[in-house]
Amino acid sequence: MKKMKFFVGAFALVAMVFASCNNEGKNPPVVDPGDGDSTEIPLEDMPHLDDPEAGFVTLAVRAPQGTCNGMVVVGTVNGWGMNEDYAFAKVENTETWYQVTLPYAADMQIKVVAKPEQGELGWNYQWGMNVEGQDPNVELLGTPGCAIDNAENGGEVKLVTFVDASLTYVDVKAWKSEPCTPKNEAGTATWVVKVPATTPETAEVSVVGGWGVEGDAEYWTPGAVVMERQSDGTYTLTKEVPAAFQYKYVVSADGTTWDWAYENGVQFDMPVSLKAEDVVEAWKSEPWATEETPAE
Repeated sequence: MKKMKFFVGAFALVAMVFASCNNEGKNPPVVDPGDGDSTEIPLEDMPHLDDPEAGFVTLAVRAPQGTCNGMVVVGTVNGWGMNEDYAFAKVENTETWYQVTLPYAADMQIKVVAKPEQGELGWNYQWGMNVEGQDPNVELLGTPGCAIDNAENGGEVKLVTFVDASLTYVDVKAWKSEPCTPKNEAGTATWVVKVPATTPETAEVSVVGGWGVEGDAEYWTPGAVVMERQSDGTYTLTKEVPAAFQYKYVVSADGTTWDWAYENGVQFDMPVSLKAEDVVEAWKSEPWATEETPAE
């Protein structure tokens, strides 16, 4: 009987070693169950991919709903160029997972941008923000080979501190703007925007967006296109616009000084109807705000 127990135990040990060898070179994704137990468990729908060779890193990204045209990496690997030098490929036998392998650098920084169904790549299609006090839009799963930095622009996410030859799984909950919603045709657009009650009657509001192409006088230039204030406190505008148009609002205390510090903080898609009715809940900062007068 003792010999039989020894044989069964030895067989189990050999089986464990064999399984370990079969997993060599893999980075099986695992997540903490979240119940206080330190035992890690597999996340069933995460693909098992090979670790990259030395000098490279691999990202596996789970894309959110509304991703219809794939996505690309924008960062130090391509000089922050808005192009498809590093496009993701769909992971075989999955519905929502994409992967890309990048050349490693100790100081590399990257973001992920969705490819829109219409129009050009743009920062408005980057992954959603991680704002303090809110549920994150971008999370690292398992044992990541990098870290998240969301200190930029109020919560915009970039990946930093990469480990050479690492594989990182990323869960993206949403894009900053939906890349595959129907886009407007070129034509005559109208705006009506309600601004915060703190906005004085003397303030001017500018619609800022992709009027033309980069280099044009009105292209994303605060103050180039100014709205008209109405008696009810709203601001209106009628203007010819290009197709697949996006815009923001920027406020000025006097109509002379314009600065991106005084934007609304949200980038809008022009509705297909070419009739925009927006509400600015708060300005990123207020140009008319002054320091409190010290008490006497």
